Amino acid sequence: MQQGMHNGLRFGLLLTLFYALTLGSAHLPWLNLPGLVCLAALPVALFVWMRKDYIASKGLHTVGTLWLNGLLTVIGGALLASVPMVIFLQWISPDFLPQLWESMVQVLDTSADVQARTMAADIRVALDKGFAICPIIFTLSLLWTATF
Repeated sequence: MQQGMHNGLRFGLLLTLFYALTLGSAHLPWLNLPGLVCLAALPVALFVWMRKDYIASKGLHTVGTLWLNGLLTVIGGALLASVPMVIFLQWISPDFLPQLWESMVQVLDTSADVQARTMAADIRVALDKGFAICPIIFTLSLLWTATF
């Protein structure tokens, strides 16, 4: 279990870097490329860390132990990465999510697809009525997405 928590710390740092690059790409589009590299590195890093743990145990880890190690790594990392995400969305840039919704409406509104324009109108009505996702719900969604 200790190995899973230690790996979770490293996984959380890598996931935080991915989140930061992704959020930063809204203003600097070239950050998408390192963000994709970081995204591709997540499962590779997880495999390397678990392989090292297996070798360090001299092959004594069972499938259940490896499963628990991986689960603790991912859940711990996602929990750690959610803290800076909430801080950023709640206090550093509280207008980030509303701007994201507005840009999504603009993109969907300019689409040639009728369904996309209908979706833009629906989102616009929801935003006008005050329905918007709050930072903690957004972060919890990312936490569950990262975990499973």
